[in-house]
Order: sequence, then C-alpha cells, then structure tokens
Amino acid sequence: MFSEDLNDGQYTHLSCTGLRVSRSAWCRHHATSCIPALSITSSDDSLSITKCPATPGDVVMDQFHMHLRADDSSFDPWFAWEAYMAILKSSDAHLPPPRELFQFASRILDVVKDSSSREIRHEWGCRLAYLLRCLSSHVNPSTPDDCRRLYLLAHAEGLQTRFDEAFSTLRTAYLVLDNRSDEGAQALNALVKLAVRFLTKRDAIRIILHQWDLLSPHILSEDCDRSLRLSIQNLPDGAFDVLELLADVEIQDHVRVEAGCQFMAGFNRKGFALDSFGIFKYLERMKLDIPLDHKLYLVRSLARHSALNTATQLYLTLPEDVLNPFYMTTGLYVFAHNGDVDKARECYDQLERSGSCRVSDVTTMMLGYTTQGRLEEAVKLFNTHFPPENGGKRKNGPDLPSYTVVITAAAKRGDFGSINHWLQEMVEAGLHPDVFMFTIIMKAFSLRGDVGSVTRILSQMENAGLSPTNITYTDIIAMLAARKDSITAEAVFKHAVCRGIKPDLIMINAVMNAHVETRSWKGVIRTFDYLKSSHLNLSTNIYNTIFKAYVLIGTPFEIVSKLYKRLLEKSLKPDPYTYSLLAQSACNSGDMDAASSILKQVEQRSWGRKRNDMVGHYIRSIIMSGYLRQGNLTGATEVYQDMISRGFSPSVTAMASIVKTYANVGNREGIHEAEQFITSIIPSLRKNPSKPITTMSPLEVIYAPLLAAQVKQLNPTGVERSYQHMLDNGGEPNLSSLTALVDVYRRTSNVEAISRLWPQILDIGLSSSNLDVSFDKKFGRTELLLGNFITSMFSIPLSFYIDVMSSAGKHVEVAEAWNKAQSHGFTFNSHHWNHMVVALVRAGEVERAFDVVEHIIIPSEVGSQKFRFGRVRNPSSPLLFSDNDELPINYQIKGTVCQTNVPSEEETVNDFDFALPLEIIRGNSPLSNTWRPHTATLTILYGALQRLQSARMVNPIKPGNDDPPIFIRHQEALSTFKRICANCPKSVARVAQFWKEHLRTPG
Repeated sequence: MFSEDLNDGQYTHLSCTGLRVSRSAWCRHHATSCIPALSITSSDDSLSITKCPATPGDVVMDQFHMHLRADDSSFDPWFAWEAYMAILKSSDAHLPPPRELFQFASRILDVVKDSSSREIRHEWGCRLAYLLRCLSSHVNPSTPDDCRRLYLLAHAEGLQTRFDEAFSTLRTAYLVLDNRSDEGAQALNALVKLAVRFLTKRDAIRIILHQWDLLSPHILSEDCDRSLRLSIQNLPDGAFDVLELLADVEIQDHVRVEAGCQFMAGFNRKGFALDSFGIFKYLERMKLDIPLDHKLYLVRSLARHSALNTATQLYLTLPEDVLNPFYMTTGLYVFAHNGDVDKARECYDQLERSGSCRVSDVTTMMLGYTTQGRLEEAVKLFNTHFPPENGGKRKNGPDLPSYTVVITAAAKRGDFGSINHWLQEMVEAGLHPDVFMFTIIMKAFSLRGDVGSVTRILSQMENAGLSPTNITYTDIIAMLAARKDSITAEAVFKHAVCRGIKPDLIMINAVMNAHVETRSWKGVIRTFDYLKSSHLNLSTNIYNTIFKAYVLIGTPFEIVSKLYKRLLEKSLKPDPYTYSLLAQSACNSGDMDAASSILKQVEQRSWGRKRNDMVGHYIRSIIMSGYLRQGNLTGATEVYQDMISRGFSPSVTAMASIVKTYANVGNREGIHEAEQFITSIIPSLRKNPSKPITTMSPLEVIYAPLLAAQVKQLNPTGVERSYQHMLDNGGEPNLSSLTALVDVYRRTSNVEAISRLWPQILDIGLSSSNLDVSFDKKFGRTELLLGNFITSMFSIPLSFYIDVMSSAGKHVEVAEAWNKAQSHGFTFNSHHWNHMVVALVRAGEVERAFDVVEHIIIPSEVGSQKFRFGRVRNPSSPLLFSDNDELPINYQIKGTVCQTNVPSEEETVNDFDFALPLEIIRGNSPLSNTWRPHTATLTILYGALQRLQSARMVNPIKPGNDDPPIFIRHQEALSTFKRICANCPKSVARVAQFWKEHLRTPG
C-alpha cells in the first residue's frame, strides 16, 4: 500500500517489490534514464541472454518486453510491474518509449478494472496515475501521444473513484484532440462503467448529468460508440431516482431533455414502459420540447406492455404527420393492438400510398383483423400481399410474425387442419416456430378453455427445445382463472418460478385474478399484500383486479368510491375497466345517479371517439340492468332508447335482465313475452356463436332467467319447452340448463326423469370440471381439501342428485355417482359431504354418517378457521395454497421499484391499506366459512341419535316407499349408539349443542 500521498510525499512504497523510490529520483530517471543505486533482492537479476553477452540493462528490458507481449491468459500485472521496476533500478537500462509504457498501462488497466477488491483497484490506480503523470515530460504536449496519456490517466483516476478528477482530465484531453475519437469514447465508456459498478446508481446518474456535455456527442450520434449509450440507458433501475435528480441537479434544460430521453429509451427497451412514461410526464410538465421520435417510441412501448389506453391517448395528442412513416407505422401498431381496425386501416393505406409499407406493417394490419375476430380478412390480406408463386413459394417473403398471425387466426377458430397447413408451408419456406409463435397459438386455445390442446402445445415446445416464457405461463394462469381454479393457477406459477422464470406484475396479477374469479378472498389479499411489500410501481390493472374483488363480494358503493379516490391520490389514471367496475358497484348498491355520473365522466375522456362509444355502451348496459333489477322500467327504457339511437344494442347481460323482468312477472303472459323477446334477438346472437368451454354462451345467458322463472313456478313442461327451444336455435346441452331441468324434476319428485338425465349431466360435468390428466401431472397440481375452492357448476346438480336419489331409496345409484366423480379427480366440498351425511342416514348407515362429520367436516371446519383468520402483511410469496418453502429463495419480480429505499415504519403505517376493507368484509361474510355441519345435517343426525338411544334402529329408505323410516327396537341400536359416542365424541357434542340452541323448546 502507498504510505504517502503521491502528490505530496517524498517516497512511495511499492508493496509488491519492497522498493521505496523517491519521487525526485524517479522523475530524474524519466529525464536521464538513470536511477540512484538501490538495494533489492530479485531472482530476475540472474536472467541472461544466451545468444551474446548481455548487460543487466538488456536483460531487464527483454524481461519487460516478454511480459508486454504475453497473451491475455498469461499476462500477470504483478510480475509485469516487477519487470518495470527492475528497469528503474538498473543503472544501464533505458526507459521504454512512451508508447510501450502506454501499452503497459493499458494492459494493467484491462486486468485490474474488474477486480472485486477495492484496495487492489485503488493501489493500481495510484501506481498507474503516478506513472502517467511522470510521463508528461516525455511526450510533446497537444499531440496524440499526450492525449492517449490523459485518457489512461483518467481511467487510473477512475479506479481510485476520483471521478471529478477523472472527468477533468478527459476535458483536458478533449482540448488536444476531437472528443469524438474512438479512444475518447472508450475512455468515457470505461469511466461510466466504473461509476456504475463502484458508486450507487443515484451517484452515478448525478455524475452523468454533470458531465453530459462530454457524454452527449458520443451518445446522440449514431456513428459513435453504441456500448456507451447502452451503459447510460441501462443505468437506472426505476424512474424515481431519475425524476428526482432531473429536478434537483443544476443543469440546462436541453440536458434534461437529452438525458431524460436516453433514460426513457432504456426503460422502453427493458419493458418498463410506465417508468418511461413518468419521465415523459415530468418533461411535459416542465414545458420542455421532446423530440417526436422519442414520443413515438414511448407510444409503442406502452402499447407493447399492456398500457394500450395510455398509448392511445398519448398518440392522439401528437401533431399529425402523415408523411412521416414512423408516425403512421406507430399509429397502425397502436390501433391494431387496440382493435380499432378502421383507424388501423387508414394508417395502413397511407403507408401503401407513400410506398413505405413493410412486411411488418402488413403483419400488424393482419393482427388488427385477428384481434377483432375478422379472421377471414386477415387471411385474405396475407394471400393478397404474399401471393403464391410457381414452385409453392410466396412473393414478398412473408416472415415468421406473418405466419404467426394466420396460424393464430386458425387457432381461434379451433381449425387444426389450417394450423397444420400453415405450419407445413412455413417450414417449407425455411422458417421454424419460435417460443412466441407457440405462445400465441397456445393463448388462442387457452381462451377457448381447451386444456388438452394447451398441454399438447407445451409438449411440442419442449420437444422443439424451446422453454416457455413468463407470457406463456401468464396465459395458462388466465385460462385457469376462467375455470375458477386458483389452486392449479398457483401450481403453474410455482412451476414457472422453480424453472427460472422471473414473474412480472402481469403474471402475478393473473394469479390474483384467479383468486378473484374463485372467490378466494384470502388469496386476493395475500397476493396484493405481496405486491405492495415488493415496493414496485403498481399499475392501474393491479388495482382494477382488487376493485373487481370488492364488486363481486358485494361491497357498498360508498366504500368502493372512497377506494377510487385513494387511487386518484396515487396519481394512477383510471381506465375504461375502472369506470365499468365503478358503475357496476353503483348499480349493485342502487345508486343510479352515481352510475349516471360515472357515465358522464367516461364521455368526457379523451380515449378516442370509437373507444369512448364502446365504453359508454358497456356502462349503459350496466345501468339498464340496474334499473331492471330495481323494477324501474321507465329508467331502463330511457337507457335502452338512448343506446338504440347511438347505433348500439344492449349487451347479452342486459338482454338477459330484460328476459328476467318479463319472466318474473309470475304468469303465463310474462313467460310468453320473455319467449317472444328471445325470439326477436336470436339473429343478433348467432353472429358470435363461438364461446370458451368454461363460460356460458350468449344463448345460455339469455335462456337462464327464463328457465329459472319456470322452475320457481314448478312448471317442468315449460322448462322442457324452453330448453328444447334453445337447442333448436343453435344452443348446446350445458350444465346451467340441465341443472334447471334437474331442479324442476326434484321439486316435482320426478325421480325417473332425473335418472334419465343424469348420465348426460355427469359426462358434461366431469369433462368441464376436471383438467387434463397430463396437465395435472406436468404442473404437479395437488389436491388440498381445505384450500380447494374450485366452484364448478357440476357441484349443484351433483348435490341435487344425491338428495333426490337418497330420498327415493336409490342408495346404490348415489354411491355410483359419488365414486365416479371421485375417480375423475373431482374434489368434494362441504355441501357435498353434508348431502352425503344425510344420504347415509337415509341408507341406514348412521355410524358412517357420524364418521364423516367427525373425521371430515369438523376437522375441515377447524382447519378452515385457522386458514380464514390471520393476515401476513409482508408475505414471502404470493402463493396461498402451495408450500412456499419449495420456491427458490432468490427469485425476483420483473418490475420497477417505486422508490430507492424500503419505506420507514411510519410511512408504512400511514400508507392506505387497499385490502383492509376486503379483509373486514370477508370475515363478516356468511360464506366465509362454508365448512360446517349444516342445519339439515344436524337435524337428521339428532333424530337418528335419539332413536338409537331409545334402542330403535334406523332402517334404510326403500324405493317406492313414501313412508318415513321404520325404527325397530333392537339391542344393536344401543350398541351402535355407544360406539358413536365413543368414536365420534366431537360430532355427538355438536349435535347436543345444536339441540340445546335450536331444537329444545323453552321450559
């Protein structure tokens, strides 16, 4: 280590050689090539050259050149420095020429700059800086050699983290030569990399802003070093530091714009579009002029990263420039992804007229058609722009993205033949599917709920040596959310993380939405708490998901509106979905004035006329349905007429509300009017016949209220007629409609009709409720009794069937249905087990019935209570059901931090808790604990237990016997009673408690 400062001390201690060299003597050596005799012990003194007698000076010079010419793998700076020091102590050695010493210093810098030891970097920086300063008297000033010396000196000063001196040295060099030289760029790049590595990000950004006049010529010119530009663009982790420093550091406005645009470019490339947008908004507030190209790059980044609304609004504010191909291409990109085909076509036509249309623009226009479901037009455009030629090849060379779009169109139709045709043609053209293409195809099938096809595509990806991305897994999780399966959604998330995927906010939001769809409110809260504790910038989409949870759980509008105001306070912009959720909440609470006010706010937004009209149409449908639920036909009619005058029809949900209003009148005339209304709207419903497997088709939605009304009227003939009418109009057998048939047969005691219908219900129910076996195996899905919140529509008809068949004495049929469902992986919930307890008593299996309560229902109730209460404010993962210990401990979320440090405890306390109202409402909800013995269960168990205690056995109900069970006095009854009391004490105590609280009469 240096014991004295090199600028002030008289001596320098060189630890690697044991030398103490006076500064004056070293300087004299550089001037006279001689040095006072010094005492040193070195094995190098024995080196000799065999060809001819060599003086000691020749020996040490040869040794120095040997180290200088060594390849990179064998170059050792310590030995090289010893060789150099041997020259200095030799009495007859000449000092190497400056250019050799420059090479010597440069090689040492290349080695030690990456050292992890601060002490080593600092020591070598001091040595080299001293050497290079002493060389100033051996080179002519204002020459290339002097400039190179200064570049190396700046690098050496950077190793000492003396960046102010380093940049000052570079400024001196730039007075000698043009600062745009390659060596100048390399020196700057080296300093920037050192600052990034050895300073905090914040300090590094501050230095870059202060030295912008040096950096900008190398960054803004396309001819200069690209690596320097990338080093600066990639420096910040998030917008927080950049925004604060742009505001605080004293720099000129043009520096704020130029530096801000470079940081925006870095965020755009890394996928942090919202951070880039934050810098843009700051520069805009400062009334600084941002170049159009940077605005257009930002628009594309926002559109590419799920901020289409923001991208569209920003694009519409830009001055129109139809002669600028980049402007028109960006418009095409935004409008196509937004589904605005008409505006996208305008941009596309302008590009064609100007001769600027590229293959990528054709692909984007095709994507716009596909997004809107106009699949034939997408294929037509492909064939028009890429017509087939002789030999089977296509003109104009369609690329992989072009084929991806037409294959996606085929996948959306479920047309496997077309998919294989396009894939074959693509391969013959020398193109091979990539991860993106597989993901796009898989998404089309996932939107249809086709689990088998999704599993096959994943297998094909693996066979092709391709790994799924976070986008792939996000699409799978979204499919599972539509199936209301949050357990498997979490299993997929864990599978992805364990295979090295870095989940982004979109992927985690998909998991939270799966919990929302499943009504797993605890899962929603945990996922949101995890996101909050990660200190990332949360987008409007994240808050929309938790708003959706509030609406579905029935939160009063007063609370939802307060949450909305808090959202505005966080400077987050509501999007169309936010307003739709607000309107739905207002209508659910009966506040139609608030809903109308929300509609007015939407109409004042600058989303573009077409988008405003679409959002307004959707909210009007919500408001019309709200009026109908209130029985306010006048208000509903006014909204309906307003929609018609604007050229829109009510949504399917709104039309179902109209059917429900007619059907619930309670007489034949109302049913007749409902049927007539359905007949009148069927032509419009046929325009969109496709539907995902796991959701109701438009026809199902429309007929559901009509069927339900006739079930209540105990009119099986009417239900059968309406069901057949739905089939005649293109509908398919579905669980919703078949459940209505089962319900009306149950209410009218038509056991034979239910027996005939059951096989069809079982086939449809099991196929729609369970995942593909290979899918389960791939993602390691585990069945958790307490955590399984899968709410399939098959649950209801299964409960009905158990109840009806056990009442009719068909106990074998009950057992067969139960075993078949269980063999297909169906997980039974509390309702099913309660029905099974009643069915067992009816079958005379009282002891088994108590066993179910003792060993399944009560333990599950206790477990669900533990599961229900308690909230981890800073969970280590978003997973609720899975074993978090199995996750990698170092996995990170892809996103940007909202601030540089973790907030203080006071800041955390004062930060509004968006999930707290949901936690309170969830705890008070009557559905928050479904695992419990039901009243009907306890009642029948009490009766059975009372009979057994009276020495009367419970005989099973027999088919065709409408009489109540016959209780026969028998000694076996008392034995059974004693075994139940001994083996099922908790169940017996629960029945006794129920009797005291509900059945015992006063006195």
